[in-house]
Amino acid sequence: MHVPTKTCPQCGAGIRENDARCPDCGAVLHVSQAKAPPHTGSHTAAPPPIPTQANLPPELADLHAPKPSQPLEASGCTLFFFLAWTLFSALFLVVGVGTYLRDSSAYHRLSREGLPAVAVITELDFDSDEDSIRYYVAYHFQASFEGATTRFQGLDNVSSALFSRLEVGQTLEILYWPAGPSLSAVKAELPPPSLTVLLGFGGIGGLFTLIGLAMIVSSIIGIVKMSRLRIGGQITQGIVFKKWIDTDADGDTTYFVAYAFNAEMPGKGFQRILRAEQNKHLYDAVPVGGGLMVRYLPDDPHICRADTIR
Repeated sequence: MHVPTKTCPQCGAGIRENDARCPDCGAVLHVSQAKAPPHTGSHTAAPPPIPTQANLPPELADLHAPKPSQPLEASGCTLFFFLAWTLFSALFLVVGVGTYLRDSSAYHRLSREGLPAVAVITELDFDSDEDSIRYYVAYHFQASFEGATTRFQGLDNVSSALFSRLEVGQTLEILYWPAGPSLSAVKAELPPPSLTVLLGFGGIGGLFTLIGLAMIVSSIIGIVKMSRLRIGGQITQGIVFKKWIDTDADGDTTYFVAYAFNAEMPGKGFQRILRAEQNKHLYDAVPVGGGLMVRYLPDDPHICRADTIR
């Protein structure tokens, strides 16, 4: 019977002289390499086999990767990105709400306080894009303002039916606001405030602003966790047990790594922790079955950060 002469530095279990991994916890052991045969010049030595899912220790080969997450070190970049995202989204929200409030105020002023006047059409114009055509009529009119009769100009958006019946020089009835005659509209088509801009700009801007705020909070939490790891984190060794790639419809590739490590928890002993994260650096640097360094919080080992062994 062979008596173990060494112990695992990770869990303390007995190991044999030539063991590459601990039979209990699966930790990678630093073993001496056999001396390579002399180079004869006629053959090139084959490279060592790349570890795969098939040659992992049994207790790791059958593990299922948990739901991937972003690495904690990405929290800082994420915070700046979503700050810009939120400011841009808030601009859409302000434009949507502001436009609706302006149009609503103008409608109520003209419909409740507006005075009629006869205007003379000075120009007819239209503006078209891929989806629609908008028709405009420009006019001038006389109104009493601050004790004097003054000429004012107006520009209004009208329907195609009314536009087709109008000519330059023709008169039409308008409404103007006596407290500020620059606010006027064609009486026949005084439109209520449109909800399109409010729901389009304001709704989408509001939704994206809420998403941005949620991601800002998440990023701040990640930065706090990183700070806690730097102050009170413990270091152990983990093993990569799965790597995979996802490619979306646009051809963009995302790299994922899943790893396991044993965390020593106060009063509970060792507990195996599984984590998967989007991390191209680890994907390129650490093969399946390879070791990595993990810093974790003893009171919450799922708060952790992995890096290559230096």
